[in-house]
Amino acid sequence: MEENRYLKKFGQNFLNNAYIAEEIVKRIDKENIDVLEIGPGAGSLTQLLYVKNINLTCVEIDEFYVKKLSEMFVNLKVVNENVLKHDFSSYDLIIGNIPYNITSELLIKIIKGSNKLYKLIFMTQKEAYERIIECKNKSEKTPLSLLIQTKFDYKKILNVSKDNFTPKPNVDSTVFELTLKKEQFDIDYSAYYNFLLTCFNSKRKKLYNNLSKKYDKDTILLVLNKNDINIDLRPEDLNYIDYVKLFKELEK
Repeated sequence: MEENRYLKKFGQNFLNNAYIAEEIVKRIDKENIDVLEIGPGAGSLTQLLYVKNINLTCVEIDEFYVKKLSEMFVNLKVVNENVLKHDFSSYDLIIGNIPYNITSELLIKIIKGSNKLYKLIFMTQKEAYERIIECKNKSEKTPLSLLIQTKFDYKKILNVSKDNFTPKPNVDSTVFELTLKKEQFDIDYSAYYNFLLTCFNSKRKKLYNNLSKKYDKDTILLVLNKNDINIDLRPEDLNYIDYVKLFKELEK
C-alpha cells in the first residue's frame, strides 16, 4: 500500500495522535445511527468509527485516499465527492476534521440541508471555532453564528496543538460538538437564514434600515414595538430569540 501523501489544495493535515482520535469518536453516544465522516483522509478517525455499531459513510475528495480507505476497510461506503455538493438529509450525526476555508459554507449547507441530524462533531482551526461558534464578542455576531445558536447547543471538547498533525499546520485546532436543542423553533431554517442575511445586510446600519429594504416600514415599526426592540439598535445588538420573534412576525 502506498505511503500517505498530502495535498495543500485539499487542506490535508491529518491527525496523528491516537488518544485525541479516541476522545473525538467517543462523543458518539448512540448505536445504529447513520453517521457521515467528512474528509477521512488516512483514516485516523475512520478506524475507530469502523468498529462501532453505526452505519458509516465517508466523503473524501481525494481519489488517492478513497482507494486507500476502500482497501483498508472491507465494505466501507466511501463517496468520492466534494463534501459541499453532498446531500446531508439522511444522517443522524456528522463528524470530521474540517479545513478552515470551507468551515462556514459547510456549516450553512449542513444546517439548511439536514433533516435527521441531532449532533455534529467537528475539529477546525481554533480561531474559526472562537469566531463562528463561541462568538463571545457581539461585534463578531453573524447570520451563521445566530443560525447555529438558534438550532444547537455547543460544547468545546478540547483544544488540539498543531504538533498533533502531519504535515504540521501553522495553527492549533479545536474539537467541538453541536447538539440539537431539546426544544426546537417551528421555523423553516433555510428561510430563517435568508432573513438573517437581510438583517445583517449592512452591520453599520440600524436593524430597522436593513429590514426596510424588504419589508413595509410601518409593519417593521409595529413588530419592533410589539417585541420591545428599540428602533435604534444595530443587528449585533439582538440575540437569536429576538430574531426568531421578528422572523415569525415579519414572514406571516
